[in-house]
Amino acid sequence: MISRRLVRIKAMQQLYSLELNAGLTLQGAKTNFNGNLENTFEAFLLMLYCLRETANYVATYEQIIANKLVKDTRQEQIPIHLLQNRFIEQLNENERFNILLKQYNIPSYIEEANLFRELFHKFKEIPAYSEYSQHPAPEFKQQKNIIGRLIEEVILPSERLDAIIEDHFVSWDDDYYIVLNMVRGLYFDFFKRNDGDLDYCIPRINWKELNTYGHDLIVQCYSHRQKHKEMIEPRLLNWDMERVNMMDLLLVRMTLTELLHFPNIPVKVSLNEYVEVSKIYSSPRSREFINGILDRLMKELKNDNKIQKAGRGLVE
Repeated sequence: MISRRLVRIKAMQQLYSLELNAGLTLQGAKTNFNGNLENTFEAFLLMLYCLRETANYVATYEQIIANKLVKDTRQEQIPIHLLQNRFIEQLNENERFNILLKQYNIPSYIEEANLFRELFHKFKEIPAYSEYSQHPAPEFKQQKNIIGRLIEEVILPSERLDAIIEDHFVSWDDDYYIVLNMVRGLYFDFFKRNDGDLDYCIPRINWKELNTYGHDLIVQCYSHRQKHKEMIEPRLLNWDMERVNMMDLLLVRMTLTELLHFPNIPVKVSLNEYVEVSKIYSSPRSREFINGILDRLMKELKNDNKIQKAGRGLVE
């Protein structure tokens, strides 16, 4: 959920800031890293909270209709069984999830009145709502699908919710797809299980371990920046170091940092992870450039026996 790839991305952002901002210190970058990593997790919790409360509004709407406060509703079918959706039930009842909401004070982020009413009425407009309403007892697959539609077609596209999140999370533009994939991953994992227990899907995060890894990556990459640039420059062939895209160069330097200074991370993991990160933050042409430089560096480093890993199978 909070993966090492996310740690790499957050470290990359701070290293990029160090290149551009002369006033940013190494300690400042480490402090920023801690806050940004945890903010991503908070945004993830906030999205789940909004999903839950939008679904919970079903009960409020049913009461409004029962009290005849809404006209012309004779033909309307309300999917009250959305509250019995296994995922929504667990978001309401799971102790760990509710402790996390309190720990990060997530409900306080939503100060705008009637947000969940607005999201619910948008939910009513999508075809999936009507289809779900017609099933008195939706099956497992239908329960999963309606959660996906609610997330993809209502929660995430909401400009009002997006503005609220942007007000609280300065890195939201970068984190949007990360959080989306975290939410998708959680409910996919949940519906793969048969016991309906969210406990096994909500990550138990070792913040100390992740922060230590991120700090080490920032410090090692920044401290060895000149040495790594000297290693890279002769392999640029017809490229001038000054003309190389700063992000491309940084991704190569970060890969080198893990290859040379992180003995417990397998070579293939480092290479594959930074190629994946480059797909998000670089162009297709940049990816070709990064792969070419890394391929030439890897051959020489292996021939010179400069890659020292701590266990069997970590080099190949």
